[in-house]
Amino acid sequence: PEALLSDMIAQCPSVADLLKAARPSRLPLYDRVRVEQDFSYCHTEFHRNGVFLAGDAACFIDPVFSSGVHLATYSGWLAAEAISRAAQGRTGLHRAAARFERLYRREYMAFYRFLLSFYEMHREPKSYFWAARKVVGAKGPAAFDSFISIVSGASTAGARLFSGGRDLALQAGEGRR
Repeated sequence: PEALLSDMIAQCPSVADLLKAARPSRLPLYDRVRVEQDFSYCHTEFHRNGVFLAGDAACFIDPVFSSGVHLATYSGWLAAEAISRAAQGRTGLHRAAARFERLYRREYMAFYRFLLSFYEMHREPKSYFWAARKVVGAKGPAAFDSFISIVSGASTAGARLFSGGRDLALQAGEGRR
């Protein structure tokens, strides 16, 4: 790992220039080059005592796909909606927070399931399209469209997630408010 890091730095003159005066750390955990194989994580709770974890604060998926921006904006919108519903007295804070977590966790897990299938190296190339189709819940032969949708970070709740024509509750299968 140390040789690979040195070689990669040497191949990028601007980074090499920035690091030319840098010295390795002597503090434990930072005193050696480490290799991480999976960047993904997910907190056990996305809310507590009126605090909502949104975006990477709640969970993170390997940065291969464009899901990060989608999950960050989606979770921010869900948190704002939950806080608004509770502040207006339409529901209690605990119930609003539980709904926030359920919807956000479901969206995260859809992308995570696809990521796991993506890293199964023994698969045929076409199987990624079918795995995406299964995660998105597409019907019919639109496997390629499902793959494009999920790797571009599109919502599994529908293409019109933030439009004024339909609200999130309807798209999440929760009926009318």
